[in-house]
Amino acid sequence: MAADRTTTLVRWSDGLTEGLLYAAVIFTPWAFGATQPWAVRVMTGVGIAMGCLFLVKAIVRRMAGGPRRRSQAASARSRAARCIIVAMAILTVLVLAYCLVSALNARGRILRPAYRLEYKPCISWLPHSYDQDGTWSMFWMALGLAGIFWSARDWLGGRTRIEEHAFAREPLEPETAGSSPEAVIGRYRVPERWRRLLLVICFNASLVAVEGIVQRLSGTNRLLWLVVPRYNHSAEAQFGPYAYRSNACQLLNLAWPVCAGLAWVLRRGSDRIRRAGLRGADRTHGWLAAGAVVMAAAPFISLSRGGALVAAAQLVLTSVLLILANRRRDWREPLGVLLLVLVAAQLAVTFGYRRLIDRFETAFTDNLSGRLDTYVNAREMAADHPWFGTGPGSFEGVYQYYRGAPSETWEAYLHNDWLELRATFGRIGFGLILALLACVPAYGWIRGKGLAHWLLPATMCLGLAGCLLHARFDFPFRIYSIAFLFLLWCAFLTAHRPAEYGETRRSGAEI
Repeated sequence: MAADRTTTLVRWSDGLTEGLLYAAVIFTPWAFGATQPWAVRVMTGVGIAMGCLFLVKAIVRRMAGGPRRRSQAASARSRAARCIIVAMAILTVLVLAYCLVSALNARGRILRPAYRLEYKPCISWLPHSYDQDGTWSMFWMALGLAGIFWSARDWLGGRTRIEEHAFAREPLEPETAGSSPEAVIGRYRVPERWRRLLLVICFNASLVAVEGIVQRLSGTNRLLWLVVPRYNHSAEAQFGPYAYRSNACQLLNLAWPVCAGLAWVLRRGSDRIRRAGLRGADRTHGWLAAGAVVMAAAPFISLSRGGALVAAAQLVLTSVLLILANRRRDWREPLGVLLLVLVAAQLAVTFGYRRLIDRFETAFTDNLSGRLDTYVNAREMAADHPWFGTGPGSFEGVYQYYRGAPSETWEAYLHNDWLELRATFGRIGFGLILALLACVPAYGWIRGKGLAHWLLPATMCLGLAGCLLHARFDFPFRIYSIAFLFLLWCAFLTAHRPAEYGETRRSGAEI
């Protein structure tokens, strides 16, 4: 009975986590990119709730069954991967503690709306901030994102009820092995929880791209035909629900390579099922391929220079990955990839090529839209506060004091997340973030084979790399919807099932 109660509680927690994940995926882009304070507060609440559910599951599992004993056969690779996860947990706590101490030990506070700096006493050898309110906002945002990451990672590593029954039945019925769709799919099988969440992400991002293209063609400057944003009033500066077109491109460039990879994997699995004469083939791959094409073309149509460059590089690299995955050497697959690339290129040429070329011609005459001057000011900020920075989330409040002249634009974002992080978090905080980020590829390299076909992790890495590159000239990580999807890909890449334990089949207390 205790095991049944434990199983029920964990299942309820998993169900709530799944519902919150789907709701957050749909909500973040359509709430104007989750750029408004009210949307950020909603997502912070969702993240904290998901973090609490994760803690509940961890406590229940520990109390019900205690820590499971690892088998003697656990490889050194598995132990090293586990150490990386522990390191990620420690680094997460350290980053949150860094933000919290900076807020509590604030050196100053920006009095809004006058933006006057009020100095406060602080301990100089501890992290501190010159904008206490901005740092508090950053702390709560980071806390919510941490809850989303760890909860999503835990949920993605689990099984659905159908998968658990199939997993428990297969070892006992060897005569039926190979007769189920799951067995026929083989290495092209996608875990059910992965498939569900990926479909929601891909179809939702596809709708964002379609809506952005239709809105651009309509010529309206109202986001979702509802409101005129406070900044970027012209229609060309916007795209879809985003007041800043580059932010929309960053979201789409994160999503569409994975959408293309998922379409390829599901198609291969469906082909195997049909050849075996079984039912249960997944027929969503055609829609996914169409969505990937539209999303790949959208950055060119949006007129974002950075988005177009990243999308062009991803088009080439995604095509290479799809061709490499073609182990059957079927000539029709490279031809199909080429056809999809040509369709995306045709959409881009038809709807935005000429105006995009005009924007590239002015890239250096306008100092990258004035970015180069702001970089000089931000480097002065970083030089004046090398170790602890000006405080997490303090850039908007402090930047006014580093403008070269009062006539210069007072920037809320630096358009260079790497430099902004170094200026606000300092070397210590920036180093913690870099170490946490480096754990993701390190885990994948050490762990080896994951839960799904290698093409899916490869396209996720490609999306992450594009976002990190775009962060050199823009601010994707200051936008909640983009940071949210970025961390979801990291959760996918670090999700695993406890195969290193001696007991392969789980009892009720271990679920």
